[in-house]
Amino acid sequence: MTNNDRDPKLLNPSNFTNVLIEVIDSIEHEKRKTTGEIIEVSEAASFFAVAYEKLRSIIEFNDERLIRHASIDRILKRRLSVNITGNGEGLNLARELLWSRQVRAGELSEGHADEMQKIIDSFLKLNSHAKQNWPTSFSHVVSLLACEIEEYLEPEIRQKEQAFLFFLFQTIHDTLHIENVDDSQKDLYLFLACEENLYKSNTTFLQYHLLIQKWGTIANLNADELKRLGMELKQLSKNYKQAIENKYRDKLTRFVRRQLPAYRILFELFTSTDEIASTINNQDKLQKRINEICISKYEETKDKLRIAGVRSVIYIFATKMIFVLLLEVPLTSFFYSQFHLLPVILNTLMPPVLMGIIVLTVRAPSTQNTEQLYRKIVSIITYDPTDSGSRTVISDKAHERRPFLKSVFYMLYAFLFATVFFIIYGMLDLLEFNLINKTIFFLFVCLITFFGYRVRQISKEYSLSLQDHLWTPIVDTFFLPFMSVGKVLSAQVARLNVLMFIFDVLIEAPLKLIIELVEEWRDFTKQKKEELM
Repeated sequence: MTNNDRDPKLLNPSNFTNVLIEVIDSIEHEKRKTTGEIIEVSEAASFFAVAYEKLRSIIEFNDERLIRHASIDRILKRRLSVNITGNGEGLNLARELLWSRQVRAGELSEGHADEMQKIIDSFLKLNSHAKQNWPTSFSHVVSLLACEIEEYLEPEIRQKEQAFLFFLFQTIHDTLHIENVDDSQKDLYLFLACEENLYKSNTTFLQYHLLIQKWGTIANLNADELKRLGMELKQLSKNYKQAIENKYRDKLTRFVRRQLPAYRILFELFTSTDEIASTINNQDKLQKRINEICISKYEETKDKLRIAGVRSVIYIFATKMIFVLLLEVPLTSFFYSQFHLLPVILNTLMPPVLMGIIVLTVRAPSTQNTEQLYRKIVSIITYDPTDSGSRTVISDKAHERRPFLKSVFYMLYAFLFATVFFIIYGMLDLLEFNLINKTIFFLFVCLITFFGYRVRQISKEYSLSLQDHLWTPIVDTFFLPFMSVGKVLSAQVARLNVLMFIFDVLIEAPLKLIIELVEEWRDFTKQKKEELM
């Protein structure tokens, strides 16, 4: 059959797509080999550990994908700061992960604990060399250690993620040009932007992946390699941080995010479809499957929005504002002769109400968006790098076509900023808010609007076209000053997170010690019962 006789309903996938299909098919549906006895933990211990980790995940407000890594990082820093040799910590880590159900019951054996112990030992040797010229290396090394253990726990998923990431990088690489940057730097900056935005990887994960690209898995390094890496680690960390924080980062982030909705649906197609090759080759099958995935993802997004909204309110109350509310009454009574209950009630109720409004006004993507996604996915699947299409150009210089007009807009924005705050300040006067009440009110509104904006970005994960209401510009004009201040407040107040100290020192350490004693007693009584048989 010639190309002219080809069925129009059949697609011609690119070499990139065919290679991705082969790579995904070649990844074994492997489970970590089970050697030794399965590690068991008591239900009583799990109940308290699960409850603690759920609360902790809300307080830390990490992305869902980073929650377990944060937990591993925290566990290891707590345990290795006491047990500096690390002996037996592989088994202890396995137990703590099973307690909190961050690994399902029955999935870890003594053999897995031995493998994690090997990883821990390698990183402790690495740290012993690194601290010779970097005395404070411990925290950084343990965070990297947590990355390697996290990837050890889910090898199949991590292999697929790396395949998807490389496919994304390959298929958008030639559509981008960065001025005044050589090819190697462009590749590095773009690859970092792809990982950071596709998987929401934090700085530690980005540094870890840069490290293993050069050195390989740390647990597999020999003694000489660990020594050489340890001596270079401080400089490597500095170099990696500079690469991650490059001056093109924000522009690359915006560029990559515009591409991601179609890629997210495409990667879900690869993950959830059995006969992927036949589906991708046939337009009818492909469009039907994409429609099904989009409907499912739109519904999933609604749930994620609600959960993120609730988490944001709890996070702000628990980490930033509870002490303010507790101080509001005594300070008002001390500085003012009279106390009004209405401001306290409004300051308490306003955050959840405002967040509820922000979440409920988000609309799901339309069928038009699904059709656009389908067309975009087809263009990705059949992408030909030899085609000379339009390219996005990124420069480190701001191109201002109308500098005078931009200056006018800045002045208008400053005027608007002052006007909005002045009007609300006057309205609070009418409600008999004093200066303390007003300060707390503005803190709440600024933080909630900023976190609300972040929550609303979840709704855009699968949206190619931005669907704004007619009144969106008016709302943006009103809330933009609050979001700007909220962004600054969030970054500054995060440093004063006293609650994290309380959780780490006063709650987690004693709680885990009690759970460990309960486990030891359980093992003791189990052994005694077996002796009676």
